[in-house]
Amino acid sequence: MEKYRPKIHFSAEKYIINDPNGLIYNKGIYHLFHQYNINEQIHWGHAVSRDLVHWKRVQTALFPDEIGQIWSGSVVADEENNRMAAVFTYSEHGTKRQSQGIAFSYDDGSENDRELISLFNSYGLKSTFHLNGKKYIGMSDAALAETARLYSGHEIACHTVSHGWCANMPAVSVLNETLKDRLILEKIAGYPVCGMSYPSGSYSEESISVMKSCGIVYSRTTLSNRNFILPENFMLWHPTCHHREALQLTDEFMGNLDSEWKRPLFYTWGHSHELRTEQDWDNMKRICETLAGNEKIWYATNIEIYRYMTDCRRLVVSADENIIYNPTATDIWIEKDKKDIIKVPAGTTVKLN
Repeated sequence: MEKYRPKIHFSAEKYIINDPNGLIYNKGIYHLFHQYNINEQIHWGHAVSRDLVHWKRVQTALFPDEIGQIWSGSVVADEENNRMAAVFTYSEHGTKRQSQGIAFSYDDGSENDRELISLFNSYGLKSTFHLNGKKYIGMSDAALAETARLYSGHEIACHTVSHGWCANMPAVSVLNETLKDRLILEKIAGYPVCGMSYPSGSYSEESISVMKSCGIVYSRTTLSNRNFILPENFMLWHPTCHHREALQLTDEFMGNLDSEWKRPLFYTWGHSHELRTEQDWDNMKRICETLAGNEKIWYATNIEIYRYMTDCRRLVVSADENIIYNPTATDIWIEKDKKDIIKVPAGTTVKLN
């Protein structure tokens, strides 16, 4: 069937495609939404392009819900709130009346996250995605399930429910921003969400204390250290660099893997919506290619690193440093005399001599 497809005009992979809706250019990406007849139920399909010639089909954007099917409409960019809004016509179940609906697309426009996750997955890399819970309020169960599938294999972490400026907020506001974010994101993720990154890098001693009381165990800052060190305080987790600076530091990190003085952690941060040009994506691909597939590297999310390092700090060492007891449920590896790597299995005691 592929030979019968149009060479230029977009076509759906399967099912019946109807009229286009919500044609919009946002953050370097052209979006094509269209009515999509899937088994006699009208959805909105979605495709994206960077040049209006090469199109990529992505997940279905709008699903029929308890109100009705999704008919014609438009999409606008709400730049103030960093989101896109779809305004559409419902064909109501039962009554067959028409009414108006509105839906919002968040998480940096969603599509850049999707493309970035696809890139990471293709190279076997892991990432932590910090999400604002407000973006998911009112979503249907089907849409929330699709969000969970999108981030599967990576970590979902907090970013406060509405991207609050934590250093300037009263403690009760920080409390609500954190707990509400956790509640919403945990419904999506299906596991306890205990990580955070400070919105706009804003934090204070008081806000850190409040977040810890809400069950947050680590938080990333925006203060790059241009180094490869592990944090002493996980609530002040300074990354190595922003992803725009990562290419040069990637080579430095890889070049020192076999050095006895190597630093262990390369941690980049940034936003997927900052990947706006082909050059941006080419640079990110080069970073992934350089780092991927190396048996000397552990590819991990923030929470995995936090938990492993926390368990490492719980090791019990004898006075002569020859007996190691591991009271945790995690296998831990230690280095002896800068040459031997020794496994200390969970719940066991190991004698080094």
